[in-house]
Amino acid sequence: MDELKGKIIRSLTLGTMNVPASRGGLETLIQLGAYAGKSMNPEEHYHLLSMIAQELIKAKQSLPNGIDDFVLKVLSGKLKPPSGPKWGQNLYRDAAIQVAVKQAVDYGLAVYRNDTSKPESACDLVSECLEELGIKLSYQGVAKIWRVAHT
Repeated sequence: MDELKGKIIRSLTLGTMNVPASRGGLETLIQLGAYAGKSMNPEEHYHLLSMIAQELIKAKQSLPNGIDDFVLKVLSGKLKPPSGPKWGQNLYRDAAIQVAVKQAVDYGLAVYRNDTSKPESACDLVSECLEELGIKLSYQGVAKIWRVAHT
């Protein structure tokens, strides 16, 4: 369990910053897009693809199919950014939390728990890891982030 906790803390450290500091942060975004993308609304897709494209360009890596089409549409003016106040201010954090919960589930933990049960779920573990990083987010907060992306 300590090995899993260390892995989750490393994943969360990369994703709770405002910008990915390394290839790992970019991988967190790509993982989010891979398994949560179907549940995202168009504004979320726009921002996620924008961030992935920016990180790939900064890293001087080629853009995969789909992202290159997205960038061309944005640059040509065919696709406009969504309007709205500060959408996505927690996108990296939430992406990292979703990836961390998935890691814990892949390890064998249940995503959720009954409110009267011992705190031994994936959401509990991620909440505990976040606290170690100085981020206060309860079991309920982590569970809500997971639930929103998977319903």
